[in-house]
Amino acid sequence: RDLHYPLRRQRQMCIRDSSEDEGTLLASAGGISVLLLWRTDDTPLTPTESVVGSFQVLQASTGADFASSAAGDEGFTVDEQQAAYATFTATEDGTTIGVALIAGWTCGDSGRSFALTVSGASQSAVNESFFGLVEGFECGTK
Repeated sequence: RDLHYPLRRQRQMCIRDSSEDEGTLLASAGGISVLLLWRTDDTPLTPTESVVGSFQVLQASTGADFASSAAGDEGFTVDEQQAAYATFTATEDGTTIGVALIAGWTCGDSGRSFALTVSGASQSAVNESFFGLVEGFECGTK
């Protein structure tokens, strides 16, 4: 089963109906899919709410049965902003067929909430991509 088929039908990188206030960035390469969602609200989503919402998108877009394998927020930051994360594993007949890492955070007082989902078949490739993106992310004007 190809977990990322719904995402692969997209172009290599696609920014949909996006503005500074809200949007979606979807990219895939080398067996890794990346989805960045953002929105601005008077009462922004908490980091955990962002993770939960992105998990729902992951489940709906892949049709795979992902289960949480780890989660937390203590000591995890994105551009010095408190963040939450969760790791998910999809299995079929007892075999791991995909993994995903999701992070959620809000940038300063901007009211802008972000959720980053990185998924693929290889845990090491997902980890490398996820942490590279998280470490390089900048909120900009806070």
